[in-house]
Amino acid sequence: MEAGQRFGDELRRLRHAADFSLSDLAGRVHYSKSHLSKVENGDKAPSEALARQCDAVLQAGGSLLRLARRGPAEPEPASAQPRPVPAPAHRGAVHTRAESARMSVERWTLTLTGADGRLAVGPDGTPGELEVNRWALPGSHRVERLPEGTVETFGIMLGDLRQLGQCQPPAVVLPGVLVHAATLRSLADRVTPAERPAVLVMASRFAEYAGWCLQEAGDEHGALTWTARAASLALGAGDGQFAAYTDVRRALVALYRHDAAQTIALARRGARAADHRIRGLAEQREAQGHALGGDEDACRRALDLAAEHLSRAAAPDGTPVVGTSTLADPVAMVRGWCLYDLGRPAAAAETLERELGKVPPGALRTRVRFGARLSLAYADADEVEQACATAEPLLEPAVHVDSCTVRADLDRLSRALRRRHQQAAVRELLPRLHAVLHTSSIS
Repeated sequence: MEAGQRFGDELRRLRHAADFSLSDLAGRVHYSKSHLSKVENGDKAPSEALARQCDAVLQAGGSLLRLARRGPAEPEPASAQPRPVPAPAHRGAVHTRAESARMSVERWTLTLTGADGRLAVGPDGTPGELEVNRWALPGSHRVERLPEGTVETFGIMLGDLRQLGQCQPPAVVLPGVLVHAATLRSLADRVTPAERPAVLVMASRFAEYAGWCLQEAGDEHGALTWTARAASLALGAGDGQFAAYTDVRRALVALYRHDAAQTIALARRGARAADHRIRGLAEQREAQGHALGGDEDACRRALDLAAEHLSRAAAPDGTPVVGTSTLADPVAMVRGWCLYDLGRPAAAAETLERELGKVPPGALRTRVRFGARLSLAYADADEVEQACATAEPLLEPAVHVDSCTVRADLDRLSRALRRRHQQAAVRELLPRLHAVLHTSSIS
């Protein structure tokens, strides 16, 4: 039996068990009666958005979502290790952003170091191993002891770069991040054994942020490479806690490739950390994985654990905080994110709207990221005019921050709005939204 027909048969069975007519279900999930009829008869493939909402309304526990995702053959079991994935939508635009980031790295490195300074780049265009990024500055010599405050100064620079990353494209921020990571790695070989761990820890923080920048630029392979490098540096310094956090970062990559099982597996590895903040962030990511898989109970349990651990986390010690620093209540915002993936767009919109009002105005990237999710939630809740009104002020900032992960939700928003193309607000917004999806702020 074809996958679409299996989905249609199960949808009809669950609908009858709930004593819903097609009209009843159409009114709850905001799809037309004729559309649902075609899906039930196997004449139209179900979208994931429809499957999620039907799961929630019919209390199917994610079974419809799993059927919607299933192809002709059963999927292979998910591994906890990163693996290649199909190219995302708008491949050309993504490729351009990633290439722009790489070329910018090379230009900046040559400017800083001259003809003899090289930042190694692998055959696929991603940066090479940090171990080869050891250029000699004019007149340099072995350092036996660091001047007081050196590592702390690098921490301040990382905080400044992260703040810059909230309002600038990743290709602008990434070169400086990579140069500082390489400088610290080189410096670690020229300091006393007592100072080496602190230098390596700081290098790992820069490497992790480089991975984040590369993910935002659309280079998943580069993101995973630099995240692995961050783990290696942290372990070299004896910092197993931050090494565990890199699994949380890998889980985010899996989340954006819509791999629920791998997101959960990687987040659970990160949750082995003793540090309460890292465990809280790992539980948040696991909750997102459960939401992606349609398991509402497991999602809620993970969010409750996240809130507990984050409430017990130590106060910042002056170094850049691990994870987001722009959300007043990260668990509440992630809860709104999860509610959307669980097929509850109206509840998601209510939560996201409330939490978005607490985000500082300067945190542009955060505002665009969660604003896009809020607009998507409004669209799926059939609050179309509100969806368009929410999306409109995001369009110019979305081009400016040039985030591939933000574009993922904007692309879903575009598809959701195209079903309502008869409405004037949609007809006005869609051409501009389409332009954003194919525009990069880096030429």
